[in-house]
Amino acid sequence: MLVDQVLPDPSCTPGVIDERVTQENVQSTICVSGYTRTVRPSTSYTNRLKRQGILDYGYEDTNPQHYEEDHLVPLELGGHPTDPGNLWPEPGASPNAKDRFENALHQAVCAGRVTLADAQWVMMTDWRLTPLVLSGEVHAGKQVSGPEAAPEDEDERGAPGDY
Repeated sequence: MLVDQVLPDPSCTPGVIDERVTQENVQSTICVSGYTRTVRPSTSYTNRLKRQGILDYGYEDTNPQHYEEDHLVPLELGGHPTDPGNLWPEPGASPNAKDRFENALHQAVCAGRVTLADAQWVMMTDWRLTPLVLSGEVHAGKQVSGPEAAPEDEDERGAPGDY
C-alpha cells in the first residue's frame, strides 16, 4: 500500500548522508535523545533554500508557507543537515505520512531491527516502501522474501551484504 504523497525529483534532491553517522556509532549519535537539535540548520538557512527550491521544482504555488523544507534523509537517520541535495520543498503541512515512516525507521534502527543503510536507502528511494523494509521483505532494494526473492542459481545471489 503506497501512501499518496509527492516524492522529490531525484535530480534536484538525491538525498545526502552525513558521513559522521555510521552503523557503528548510531547509539552515540542519532539514537541519543536531542541529537537532531545539535545538527539542525537554522531556519534562515532552510528558508532561503526553500524559496530557491520552489523555483527549481517549478511549483505553480510559490507561497513558501505551503511547503516544509524537509530533509529527504532525515536527521534522525543520519541525513546531511545542510547539503542542498538533502533538502527539498515538500508540499503540504507537517507532520505528514513521511514523518511517520521516519519515526518508525528511527525506532527500528536504534533497536537493531533495521540497518542504517537500509533505512537511508528507503528514504532516498521511496519512503512509501518503509513497511517492506520494516518487515524485512526488502533490504536496500533487494526483495528477500516471497516467491521472487529466491535466486535462480548461485551466481545471482551476490556477496553476503552485497546490496
